[in-house]
Amino acid sequence: MIMTDNEKNQQEMIFQLQMFEQQIDQLQQQIQAVEQAVIDMKTLNYDLDELVGKKDKEILAAIGRGIFANPNPDKSLELKYSKIYGLTHLSIYILKKFKKKVYEKEVVYLINLFQILIMSIGYLLLL
Repeated sequence: MIMTDNEKNQQEMIFQLQMFEQQIDQLQQQIQAVEQAVIDMKTLNYDLDELVGKKDKEILAAIGRGIFANPNPDKSLELKYSKIYGLTHLSIYILKKFKKKVYEKEVVYLINLFQILIMSIGYLLLL
């Protein structure tokens, strides 16, 4: 059976629609992850506010699921571990190379930049 040009175009459009659907699903998952990260950062901010005035106490603050950093009274963050276990640790590590103090907002922005870069590379690979 030989396909007509119209049938070929229809199949190509169906394939493209399926690809777009997959990309939309992936973007929705990434948006949910970012929304969860925002909630986690708000929780961290609240926890850091609770530290004000408390000296000489070591406290671990969750900055994500199973990710911990040492918060300072001035709301800056320090790595708890010497190894890098995820994007959050990597972000703190990179930012510490350029600045003395790293704050949660900067960590979130750098993680978002990583995600944008990964999505852009993925998009370019699809072309």
